[in-house]
Amino acid sequence: MKARLIFTLALLSLSVFCFALPKLDIVTEEYPPFNFTQDNQLKGIFVEVMDYVLKDIGSTQTYQDIQVLPWARGYNMALNNENTALFATSFTEERKDLFKWVGPVLSSNHVLIAKKSKNIKINDVKDIKDYKIGVINKDIAEEIVLNKGVDRNLLDSIADPTVNVKKLAMDRVDMIAYGEITAYWLLKTIDEDAASYETVNVLQETPLYIAFSKTTSDEIINAFQKSLEKLKTQDKDKFQEILKKYGN
Repeated sequence: MKARLIFTLALLSLSVFCFALPKLDIVTEEYPPFNFTQDNQLKGIFVEVMDYVLKDIGSTQTYQDIQVLPWARGYNMALNNENTALFATSFTEERKDLFKWVGPVLSSNHVLIAKKSKNIKINDVKDIKDYKIGVINKDIAEEIVLNKGVDRNLLDSIADPTVNVKKLAMDRVDMIAYGEITAYWLLKTIDEDAASYETVNVLQETPLYIAFSKTTSDEIINAFQKSLEKLKTQDKDKFQEILKKYGN
């Protein structure tokens, strides 16, 4: 009887992976160091985490199945399509019921960045009203500033993060609202001296997750969550190796 009970418990512990995995639409954006393209190859913390999880749960898909799209397009896919996974997605109360969530993987500061030479001081939302702010359409930083009561007319909302930082460098916007690590990374890629820029306000820190379309089965969500937790605990050396590789 004891042996039978142990065998049954072992089967139950494996059951999370014992189901037919449908093909997922796995979507991301250019958001270094979390997910980005370099030398025609997709890299980044979340890319390697996703690849680990897919292998661990026995999926036939790999990181090579990940689509890189403008954020707004990928976000709408996850909102409206079946079996879609979108990363790296900031979890907020406003988004909580829009998706099913796996994570957190990491967290990120969303900030306002300006040239030091501008000497911009932001202590409150009311201090923003005289400035033009570059944002990415549907990005969490855009949502945050709008939720803080900033007039949409003050926002220069576009799809391309690199163009966003270029506009900042060319003084076409006064500030950008974006993920702090990614913004400074992108400034370096366009040969800007990151030391000439400063974070003038921290808007919000949010945890980063993999967001799945609401119609995704709970079996898939549970499998992904269990595998992610395995990476961060049993295989924590591997997880730390991934973080160190990308400077986190």
